Amino acid sequence: MLAFDPLLTPTRMMGAVVECFRVAPGVQRSNHPTVSATAFGPNAATLLDGHQLDDGLGESSPQARLYDLDGHVLLLGVDHRNNTSLHISEYRSNLAVGQIVDGSPVLVDGERRWVPVSNMETHEDDFAELGEAFAATGAEQRGPVGTGTARLMQSRDIVDFGVTWMRANRITR
Repeated sequence: MLAFDPLLTPTRMMGAVVECFRVAPGVQRSNHPTVSATAFGPNAATLLDGHQLDDGLGESSPQARLYDLDGHVLLLGVDHRNNTSLHISEYRSNLAVGQIVDGSPVLVDGERRWVPVSNMETHEDDFAELGEAFAATGAEQRGPVGTGTARLMQSRDIVDFGVTWMRANRITR
């Protein structure tokens, strides 16, 4: 297996739009081999730097930095089952199922090494239901994009709503 390279390694299971964006000029990518994120623009480095291997979906994640910057979440043609920001809600609600410890080949000082990678074990089955409850508050804007639907919201609004909703609607394990 080749080492993960943020510039060369294709995305997996993310779709054509994400892969097209990843290779666009000026787009940057975080260094996490299993849950990397991409960004473009003046805040790209702020969003992506510091994405730790042992905290891929938690407080070191680009989604947490987006929250800190009071940024927006835009879902194109998908619903909240694909809203990675809701993993921050899981983390902050203390309702993540546990940790998954794995490993991945990455480049360290130009050399291929196998490094441990730890991510939250998540429970995404209710993300769509949570998203519909959030949309009902009026804090989500929806509109057509091609044959799909675009959903736009403030990161802080959906993450904070998600924490409250999860604490009220999930059974802790």
